[in-house]
Amino acid sequence: MRGCPQTFGANMANAQLLIVDDDRLILHTLSTGLRGAGYRTVEADSGEAAIKLAQELPIDLAIIDVRMSGMSGLELAEHLRVHTAIPCIFLSAYADTAIVEHAVAEGALGYLVKPLDVPNIIPSIEAALVRAKELSELKKTQAQLDVAVKRARSDGAACLTSIVDSAMDAIITVDETYCILIFNRAAEAMFRCKAADAIGQHLDRFIPERFRAGHHAHMREFGATGATTRAMGQPGTVIGLRADGGEFPVEATIARAKVNGTTQFTVMMRDISERKRAEETKSQLEAQLRESQKMEAIGTLAGGIAHDFNNILGAIMGNVALARKGVGADDRALVSLEEINKAGERAKRLVQQILAFSRRQPQEMVDQPLRPLVEEVVKLLRAILPAGVEIATACAAHPLYVRADATQIEQVLLNLCTNAWHAMEGRAGRIEIRLDEVVLDAAAAGSLPGLQPGRHARLGISDNGKGMDAATQARIFEPFFTTKALGHGTGLGLAVVHGIVKAHLGAITIHSALGEGATFQLYFPAVAAPHAKALPEPAAPDPARGSGQHVLYVDDDEAMVFLVIRMLEGLGYRVSGYGRAEAALAAVRAHPGDFDLAVTDFNMPGLSGLEVAQELARIRADLPVVITSGYITEELSAAARAAGVRHLVYKPNTVDELSGTIQRLLGTAGT
Repeated sequence: MRGCPQTFGANMANAQLLIVDDDRLILHTLSTGLRGAGYRTVEADSGEAAIKLAQELPIDLAIIDVRMSGMSGLELAEHLRVHTAIPCIFLSAYADTAIVEHAVAEGALGYLVKPLDVPNIIPSIEAALVRAKELSELKKTQAQLDVAVKRARSDGAACLTSIVDSAMDAIITVDETYCILIFNRAAEAMFRCKAADAIGQHLDRFIPERFRAGHHAHMREFGATGATTRAMGQPGTVIGLRADGGEFPVEATIARAKVNGTTQFTVMMRDISERKRAEETKSQLEAQLRESQKMEAIGTLAGGIAHDFNNILGAIMGNVALARKGVGADDRALVSLEEINKAGERAKRLVQQILAFSRRQPQEMVDQPLRPLVEEVVKLLRAILPAGVEIATACAAHPLYVRADATQIEQVLLNLCTNAWHAMEGRAGRIEIRLDEVVLDAAAAGSLPGLQPGRHARLGISDNGKGMDAATQARIFEPFFTTKALGHGTGLGLAVVHGIVKAHLGAITIHSALGEGATFQLYFPAVAAPHAKALPEPAAPDPARGSGQHVLYVDDDEAMVFLVIRMLEGLGYRVSGYGRAEAALAAVRAHPGDFDLAVTDFNMPGLSGLEVAQELARIRADLPVVITSGYITEELSAAARAAGVRHLVYKPNTVDELSGTIQRLLGTAGT
């Protein structure tokens, strides 16, 4: 029969799939995607067309929509089961329990819910193909056994023993009292027991005690049905017991036959331990894929929010800077403006943290004291944690300098303290943060992987939450490992902490026990404090004024355009501001010699800042271009250099840094 499955090699992607769906768009989309994954596909938009193809072509797996006009998917599957050996999996717009149960009863090997993402359904297709291959081999074994029984009746028991012993699956035959009569070589290997030791023994010897009563009931029920063969339970639910006491999952089929007037039962089994492990690994990888996709989506959203917030923050801080210049040194409003500016600086650090999370902001390693970072995080924690959570700090009086990225160290503290809060499970509690110096000798450093002997800053975070057992502590830094309920954690927080600490050449330890809270100790190599300056830094001079030079400014944020125009005009420049890159480019094309310098935001709808810079270079190659951005990466810096950009300015430093950059590029300093 042409519909019979092919014999597979190791590469299941050579399989031919029959896709059946009365929705032509879904049919074409799924078929195209699977062909792109290496499968061969044929399409049918009705059950009748599918039956015709199944009669004409070798089909390895049918993927069938459950609900179709005319012949339903369930009716088609029943026809294929009765008249061909083609296995199937079902498609449906929703997972209805009754339909799933009916599908399983019809022998379906899988059930996929629309809409379908081809990369995500390939593991299910591969698993169905493997399962179909195994069922085919099991049927062949059953057929071999049937042939063996027939031959034995004519050629004798010797022929039967030879054939049974050559089978790849374990074969055990018992009488009506479950006394073992046949125990082939595959059974010897599977149960680690010689046939001579097994024959004559009760079958219960190879069934775990807790399953024996259920097995006996199954055998009695099978004997009462009048059927000659059927599967035993669902794959993986039948458990075997080896002679050494080890348990393992099996896939089993039972057959019944009359021999010399007595009933004998033959069980064929296959050890599916490797398959179960593969399925568990597949499930874990799929879960990790879902988590990583969710984190990617969250990161993209956070990055977009951070970009918009940067523009708002730039406008606030820029207008504060202008307002400070407009009030006298004794004006009472100056104090409020200073506080607004401080809040803006804290918000700027928070935006950097969001960008670091969403886009893996590169490290900015600087020699700096740890205590100010701790104090900044504590301020933020007191604002976001419930009032019932007490935060206590104990920091060394002298400054402890380390080479660190401030944003990442703050992220470590936030993650650990948030984790400590979650460990309190809604109860009042206490988080203690300690910072001190420790000198590690060779033995102590050797017990902390990656550390060298010498001075270290030790940062400790302790809580009085529920604590952790040893098994949890052993896995606590694994990505995606979490003890929180579904939907209440990604399992990435402590993995991120571990990665940041290692990137800082540090080490982390944990001490915890159930009911006793947890203490994390972080070690960072200490560095010498910067040399004190003999004289204080002179105050920054007031920005030098321009003399009417024409500056082009492009930004899709109206507040930033208003701010920069006001700032630069106040410094003596002539400014043309635009909210759309196309309008700005049109102005330069119309009067290319009228502009002395161009400033453009990087992240804009339509043309990006880089594209604007490239187009300006084509219009007028000698026009200096500056790009502003809330997120400056090494990739952006390299691309800007290649485009001839003279300087990159970080938002929201627009007011302070941009004025100095323009003065330097136009040579207006001191004029």
